[in-house]
Amino acid sequence: MKKRVEVEDLRPGMYVVELDRPWPEFSPGEHGFAIMTSDQLSKLRALCAYVYIETDLEVLANASDTLHDPASFSRLDRPELELEMLKIFSAPGLGHDQYPDTQSMEAEIRTIRLVHEQAVELIDEVMRVVRLGRSIDVAATKRIISDLADSIIRNPDALVCFTAMRQTQTTTAEHGLRTCILALALGRHLGMRKRQLGDLGIGTLLHDIGKTQVPQEILECGHELSEEERCILEKHVADGVAILESTEGISSSAIDVARQHHERYDGNGYPTGLRENEIGQVGHIGAIVNYYDSLIHPRPGKKSVPSHTALKIMYEHRGKLFHPGLVEEFIRCMGIYPIGSIVEMRTGEVGVVVSLNRARRLKPRVVLVISADQKYFETPAVVDLTRHRNSYGELLEIAGVAEGHAYGFDPLDYLPSVA
Repeated sequence: MKKRVEVEDLRPGMYVVELDRPWPEFSPGEHGFAIMTSDQLSKLRALCAYVYIETDLEVLANASDTLHDPASFSRLDRPELELEMLKIFSAPGLGHDQYPDTQSMEAEIRTIRLVHEQAVELIDEVMRVVRLGRSIDVAATKRIISDLADSIIRNPDALVCFTAMRQTQTTTAEHGLRTCILALALGRHLGMRKRQLGDLGIGTLLHDIGKTQVPQEILECGHELSEEERCILEKHVADGVAILESTEGISSSAIDVARQHHERYDGNGYPTGLRENEIGQVGHIGAIVNYYDSLIHPRPGKKSVPSHTALKIMYEHRGKLFHPGLVEEFIRCMGIYPIGSIVEMRTGEVGVVVSLNRARRLKPRVVLVISADQKYFETPAVVDLTRHRNSYGELLEIAGVAEGHAYGFDPLDYLPSVA
């Protein structure tokens, strides 16, 4: 959504898409540029009376490669940013998680596989019947959400692993299920009670139900939306709220997720421009998980953002797009090294994170793929970094994260089988 801003109100981090005059020496690229330096800010104030900024970073992430552009987002690659995040999110005792893991991830995957399949079928069916003007099966939806919440309480890593494995699925229904699982994991981390998790789960599962009223060609288009198309798309919030309000058995808290998931902490969201505490906790959570999943699983034809990078983007926008405390808790919940991340050891080994260690966040369980002498292991093994030593007797410690397929393998191939 474009917004006119007087130049004296510009701040670093804002994304300029249009000036009040032809572009001068700035090199805006196809979609504009982010204000990253005081020099850029001074030039804009000297040349212009006002500019237009893009206020919805999700639109930018889906519409262009801007988030990969070093000239615009070089701050994401700052070593000090990485160090700052490590210091904050690796400290012991942070977060409010009241639920100890009662089952291993591998065991929970076996337990929850059928329920996950049923959840996929349910959300597909819900979207289908709503398009036909029929009613949502609320009882069946609540049963599935209850089962998903129980799984998250036992061990959240299993269902989070399911979301990683289904990365190629970009439909509205799949997006709803992934955001539901992410929201339940965050709710568990925050110590929410089962009933609260139920409302949050239903709200996030159905938060985009209004997109059943949006033409498919707009949902699936691989180009930047026109102003008219964007207005049609943004109407999905009001349509979704209307559908849920007319459905008996959906709580007001669940409806608030649909109502507020595009609102922004700084007031630059839509549809009503709510800000800070005007947005409820479930609305903040809905905005966080919706944005995160849109970075990891963008619209057709757009580049996805690796999970570790997505968390850095969100951390940089705490207090602007997102509630600062809740986005920090989300990063703690996901892990500084999220499931599916390719991690490099100080001793030279390379592996993939397969599950988290909620007591020691820098020591997840990792499947080792490449040895210290840069050869592939014939039989990759899952190891616990709190105690595993390599063939030289050295304890393994993560030195950094490799983005994408830097080593020529797909990290998803090494996650526990969910098929």
